[in-house]
Amino acid sequence: MMRIPARRVLPLLALGLVLAGCGSHDGSGGTESLPEVRASLVSVDGSPVTRMLEVSGMVQPRQQSALMGRSSGPVTAIHVSPGDRVAKGQLLLEIEKDMNEGMLHQAEGALAQAKAAFTLAEQNHQRFSRLFEKNACSQLELDAALMQRDQAAGAVTQASGAVASARSVSDETDVRAPFAGRVVDTMVEIGDLAAPGRPLVMLHSLEGNEFWITVPESEAGSLQRGTEVEVAIDSRPELGRLASSVKEVVPMADPATHSVSVRLSLPDDGLRPGITGKAWLPAGEHPSLRVPESAIYRSGGLALVCVVDAQGLARSRAVSLGDSHDGLVDVLAGLDAGQRVVAQLTQLIPEGTPIRESAE
Repeated sequence: MMRIPARRVLPLLALGLVLAGCGSHDGSGGTESLPEVRASLVSVDGSPVTRMLEVSGMVQPRQQSALMGRSSGPVTAIHVSPGDRVAKGQLLLEIEKDMNEGMLHQAEGALAQAKAAFTLAEQNHQRFSRLFEKNACSQLELDAALMQRDQAAGAVTQASGAVASARSVSDETDVRAPFAGRVVDTMVEIGDLAAPGRPLVMLHSLEGNEFWITVPESEAGSLQRGTEVEVAIDSRPELGRLASSVKEVVPMADPATHSVSVRLSLPDDGLRPGITGKAWLPAGEHPSLRVPESAIYRSGGLALVCVVDAQGLARSRAVSLGDSHDGLVDVLAGLDAGQRVVAQLTQLIPEGTPIRESAE
């Protein structure tokens, strides 16, 4: 004789007891004595629904920059502190000018020498040109003078570039804000040695924030600029879900994580960069059966609905439920699309009870 495990028997007994309570009460198994019940009915919705993907993200400024100097030398002055608001072009810090000005003077001296050498080479070329016209020098000597003049001209061009570069570096001993923003951090102290490529000041713009997320590579294909999404900030639950949209989908995926970075718009609600939140993105449609939450009767850990069959009689059905949203609940098993169920199931209706749909 086959034995049924106890863990399977108990749920079946519970379901049997519940359904037994829904059966006929006249003792004959018929339905003639059951009074008719008027109820509002609703059809099981089987239309596809949009699957929403939940991902975590972080608020980031629309524009940020780690300002790096091109000049070398000790930092001599810092004019801002973290949290300060600054205007475009405002002086943030200064680097010692002596070293850079010395390099500029050296470049200017080399340019003066190159110009003098060019003047001499030009005069020498002109002299050989006159001698050549009088057959007093050879073609080889004239060509050599021309080559020396061209080399001297190239040296002038090279020295001029060196002066421009040195002047540019010298001018950048004053580090200024490239845009209006807020100072996030000063990464050096007075006396620290600044060098090309070393970050000096972190600056965030005042043009608002964005919400940055990463999504699996397999889900990124359904996202494009303008796709409507929702965002919620963890530390600001009173804001609820904020309407947002996709601003940019980075075209290259991270080969290590197989994920894609996405930038979402954010309303200007005074959110600070660095705080975290969640976003809900549309991720394609999937089949689903849905009924109103009010159509579910819960008893002893079971979820029941009252189906009205083709003869208009009540039939209790145990169902397996999924997520709830907007007053509807997903039915994973136990119903078929198009079946009619009692919309407001506040108590169990005896099995086989005649149901008349009420006009509501």
